[in-house]
Amino acid sequence: MLALIALVLYAGCAEDPAEVNDDDADVQPPGPVDEFSAEAQPGKIVLSWETPDPDEEKRNRDYKGVLILRAQEGIPDGIPLRETDYVAGETIGTSLVVYAGRDESHEEADLAPGVKYYYTAYSYDEVPNYGEPQLLNATPASMVQARFSHTATLLPDGRVVLIGGVGFAGPLDTAEMFNPFTDNFTLADSRMRVPRYSHSAALLHDGRILVTGGFEEGFTEALDTATLFDPDQMRFVALDQQMASVRALHTSTVLPDGTVLIAGGSDGADSLCSVEVFDPADGSFSTLEPGMSRVRASHTSTGYFDGQGEYKVLLAGGYDGEQSIDAAEIFDFMTWTFGGFDGQAGGVGNLAESRLAHSADPVSIDGEQAVLLCGGFLGNDLTGAPTTGCELFFPLPGSSGRVEQTGSMGVGRTGHGSSLLPDGSVVIAGGIDARLEILDSAEVFDPITGLFYDVGALTDGRTVHRLTLLPDERVLVSGGNGSGNLLDPMPVSRAEAYDPSSAQFAIVGAGD
Repeated sequence: MLALIALVLYAGCAEDPAEVNDDDADVQPPGPVDEFSAEAQPGKIVLSWETPDPDEEKRNRDYKGVLILRAQEGIPDGIPLRETDYVAGETIGTSLVVYAGRDESHEEADLAPGVKYYYTAYSYDEVPNYGEPQLLNATPASMVQARFSHTATLLPDGRVVLIGGVGFAGPLDTAEMFNPFTDNFTLADSRMRVPRYSHSAALLHDGRILVTGGFEEGFTEALDTATLFDPDQMRFVALDQQMASVRALHTSTVLPDGTVLIAGGSDGADSLCSVEVFDPADGSFSTLEPGMSRVRASHTSTGYFDGQGEYKVLLAGGYDGEQSIDAAEIFDFMTWTFGGFDGQAGGVGNLAESRLAHSADPVSIDGEQAVLLCGGFLGNDLTGAPTTGCELFFPLPGSSGRVEQTGSMGVGRTGHGSSLLPDGSVVIAGGIDARLEILDSAEVFDPITGLFYDVGALTDGRTVHRLTLLPDERVLVSGGNGSGNLLDPMPVSRAEAYDPSSAQFAIVGAGD
């Protein structure tokens, strides 16, 4: 669904060895460095990488070192010239050389907080020939690691835990904590046994976070493993029991009794209708039969109390393996069964539009509780596009409800973030549009008029990011992907916060 953009469009490439006329000249550069990554701390950035394996390819045997360039206005435009040595402090184009040598890490100190720094790493050999560039960005006093397709879990004390996702060196096995009282991020020393993204996270009643499934690599290696994260100890504890099924792009919903409903998703090949339940009392997973009536991945799951005070879960939309679906169904906590809007077991209700990778937020409309479903991808891979359409699901007594269309967003978007605001409105930000461009626009849904109005733009356009309402009424915007090229992602390292009082976004940590 996403257009591919060649790396050369972003950063150019090293000088073409074919231009060298000497037939005996060594014009073969070494392979690129591996695992190029960054960790940002207040006032500094620590870059790290791995030397190319000399036994993997003969061309790596005369590897000499790595050259790192830095820029602030975007990806460094400097291209090192063959047979030219550089030292730190020199400039290439408008880019600054910050490191040249054989180490596998480099610390950049005395950097301005809130400023996004862009880096390019070139491997080089004895000639020197320069290899393919490796890119990343990092922001001091903002997120420690750039990441997207992660989870963001709000703790009762107002802190936010970011887990996993995809970084510049690939899927992440790390977690970091945002403190809204200091606006600082802190990386946990503990790591998961395996990296994961497109997983789910659920805050248990005892304060721990259950992390389930996800992809380990690519879009085919879905996981059946789970882990617990203890925010007080800032550490992961792997669970001995595996999940009943491998799954990613699924949902996890904490039920009133403390168990967790884990529904749908993808096993890497097919969308799933299976459902399982996690019991924190003994750390077990058990399959719930029957499961959902429809297969679905990239759907939403929203818990609510109906007019009779009974707890229900709305599972809406998603992907069936071929296209988005308009089917929704309701899980009844009292009977532990799924049903359609008419309350009949095994049935489904129809949404106004099919949608996947959309948003779902609880709202109040004229005193009546509802769920606002917005945007998402409508259709199939060939003819589909992000939709501007939004609708409201109104719960009715029992396992039933009704759907009504409401105002449309100003732009079609999918993979966006959303959050309920203290005044009952909903902010929606970022995503990707019908032109396959990453969005920095934001808008707010007014539950009184049923209309959307524009607010200030994001500092960084991003998709598959997370929005989290903080205790001080700001909304944290964390991570995201700034590139529409699936093969060449650009994880966002800069976090920001939306202030409803000014209707503006500001970088978190800037000026600290």
